[in-house]
Amino acid sequence: MSVKKTIVEILGVTDRKHAESLITSSLFQDKPPKNGEVELIISMCESYGLNPLLGMLYIKRDIAGNIYPTLTVDGWYKLVNDQPDCNGYEFIESEGVLELPKQSPTSDASYCFESIGCKIYRKGRENTPIVYEYIQECFNPFNSAWFTHSKRLLRPVSYTHLTLPTNREV
Repeated sequence: MSVKKTIVEILGVTDRKHAESLITSSLFQDKPPKNGEVELIISMCESYGLNPLLGMLYIKRDIAGNIYPTLTVDGWYKLVNDQPDCNGYEFIESEGVLELPKQSPTSDASYCFESIGCKIYRKGRENTPIVYEYIQECFNPFNSAWFTHSKRLLRPVSYTHLTLPTNREV
């Protein structure tokens, strides 16, 4: 059983105002937070023991400017590894590869697995499903990293789209 920590303990600061200030300056660089947005981040961090200053989450904004706290790979790794029933995980890369679109007409061809799957093993369970993600669905031509590091980027997509067990004591 893990003990729930306050945001002050998670960030290692002296008071809540300091914690709020750090969260505001690190996660809300593009636009000042609206009422309740910092509280939402704090609640999420306290619920799951996440440290936003260590890159465990970031915020996305929709067209209306509303925020959506989003976990990074590091945040997901922490959540999965904090599960007492976690018994490891593995990635399954497809044998087939696809040629990716070229970034420019003079770019060299690059290739990536057609898919990558992730199995998270849980103690006390015999069967572990594999969740697959496909390069054709995940490739983002507006992010240049997909042209050079597509295999590396596809792996966390397969990991982060899994549903975590919900019987976790926080």
